[in-house]
Amino acid sequence: IMNGFEIETRKKLQNISPDISIQAPHDTSLESLPLQNYLLTHYKSYISEIYDYGTHHILLQTQNDNSEKTVIALLKTINPEKESKSSLLQEKVGDTALTQLLTSNQIIIGKEIAKELNLTIGDKLTMFYNQTPELRIDDSDLAQTTVLISGYIDTGISDYDTTLVLASHEYIHTLLNKPYINQIGIKLKAFLSEKEQLSFISALHQLPDVKITTWNEQYPAIISALKLEKYAMFFLLGLI
Repeated sequence: IMNGFEIETRKKLQNISPDISIQAPHDTSLESLPLQNYLLTHYKSYISEIYDYGTHHILLQTQNDNSEKTVIALLKTINPEKESKSSLLQEKVGDTALTQLLTSNQIIIGKEIAKELNLTIGDKLTMFYNQTPELRIDDSDLAQTTVLISGYIDTGISDYDTTLVLASHEYIHTLLNKPYINQIGIKLKAFLSEKEQLSFISALHQLPDVKITTWNEQYPAIISALKLEKYAMFFLLGLI
């Protein structure tokens, strides 16, 4: 039972996170295309899919004059077509294609954000965003725009469902008047052995001026809790 629970929890986390994330330091913009080309040239045998995304902290505010509500959220900008092939985000937003949900000023919000703000699909929100994403949201002037809710994302993970907002690269780059990508995600080929994976990760750590993170390093508390729970179960069974 415990093995099944651990496997399903790990699978849920992996489904929405890349196997490996390459991040620019201090939220600076990443030279994504040259880096992707380099990785595919030298490490193609390890890589199943590669895609880029940007993360920004934003404020979302309802447009109800009677009771304005505001929440802080994490905006993740994606290429909808590539993301649908590289992760299971498509499964988490329902049957409508990401490419249809993320056009123009449309966004997808975490289901818990929708509950907190009492929002439905088709509602409009005011989005406050940092025109200089490299700076903290409280260290610069905020611009604002109106966005339209096109869907919900339901990952089953509270940290995502209470904070995550998805938008397209194209829309956010238009707002910023420049591309802003600070992370690259890598999906590993399924047949790789643990030794091959570790060898690839070790090679990535040699890349200059980037931070390398594996999916399980993004959730240390959850992974540790799963291990502790398994050990506790073994201990209790030993007492029977």
